[in-house]
Amino acid sequence: MLIIDNLTKTFKSKTVLENISLTVRHGEIVSILGRSGSGKSTLLNLIAGFERSDEGSIYLEEKVLSAKEYFVDPSKRSIGFVFQNYALFPHLNVADNIAFSLSRIPKEEKSKRVGELLRLIGLEGYGSKYPDTLSGGEQQRVALARVLAMRPSVILFDEPFSNVDTVLKTSIRDELLAILRSGGSTALFVTHDPHEAMAISDRIAYIDEGKIVQFDTPEMLYHAPANENVAAFFGPINRYEGGFVRVEKCRIDSDSPIRAEVVSSRFMGNTYETRVRFTQKEYDCRFLIYTDRLFTVGEIVRIGY
Repeated sequence: MLIIDNLTKTFKSKTVLENISLTVRHGEIVSILGRSGSGKSTLLNLIAGFERSDEGSIYLEEKVLSAKEYFVDPSKRSIGFVFQNYALFPHLNVADNIAFSLSRIPKEEKSKRVGELLRLIGLEGYGSKYPDTLSGGEQQRVALARVLAMRPSVILFDEPFSNVDTVLKTSIRDELLAILRSGGSTALFVTHDPHEAMAISDRIAYIDEGKIVQFDTPEMLYHAPANENVAAFFGPINRYEGGFVRVEKCRIDSDSPIRAEVVSSRFMGNTYETRVRFTQKEYDCRFLIYTDRLFTVGEIVRIGY
């Protein structure tokens, strides 16, 4: 179990993280989600030990990693870090890259462990290949295997899919997730992509301006967001006086008393995006509605939500 307790970090008088607290359970996959500059990567660096916090504590398996006047070196934390660029050694083949952290074990045991990891990541027979001959997804799996070789208690990922081709991202993400699940790994992912976070996470910590706004399951963050900003980050919303509603809950409804004027309507493949305008208690509302047909600009419709 990883416990982060009231962590605060300041750079040049600017508070980047303020009173961050969260607990990651054994075998859980958690995403740290937020916009650029929200403090996500700083939190990851504090957990890894690449930075020191100004206040607060970090515990792993009941051992103190960081506290006031106490600090454990990154190499002694039992925490693995998969970097954004994978950081593979270009002069070493795949097997030697994976075995890099196994220098203290006998050669025969090392070879066995490397073989097990190659099978786990689906790259059996790739041991003699070099990083520059591998695809991005294959390099990512080798980087993961190198970290798994250390048998860390927690694995940290910093935007692991940012260098992956969009077409292949889903399959590579699913492969990585399957590997982590099969080994019961505890993992933290930093990402700015809400769809990515929902696809891989048991829980998501949404950070905004250095503070955790909500730490919950993907379902709760989507259907019961802490505030309007969280809601909008996870998908389009329509705002009205006193609140907001998700776009997919809005509809054309002939029985509704709310009359609206169509501002635009366009075909978007599996749906039509229709924008309407109406006034509610002197509040100018502009709603996006997914419809099953094209509407004419200026047409009057009735909407429900």
